Amino acid sequence: MKINLPGNLSLYVESRLDSLPLQSNQQQEQQDKKTSKKNKAEVEIKQVPKAKRQMKPLAVKPHVKVKPIKIIRPRIKRP
Repeated sequence: MKINLPGNLSLYVESRLDSLPLQSNQQQEQQDKKTSKKNKAEVEIKQVPKAKRQMKPLAVKPHVKVKPIKIIRPRIKRP
């Protein structure tokens, strides 16, 4: 039902009979969304192959002789 107001304003007033078919359409859309969500959940997830564990590389140590550190100690002379 349309109501014409002065100043070229027109408001559309919905009656209960007009809103009932819209509600049923909205309910159907909501149900369709729910079923689409369920269908998405049923999709199987492919598993990614796991990587094989790798061995730690052996540490290469150079053959170097370590020189001992000379400790300088003060010599106390007794009279």
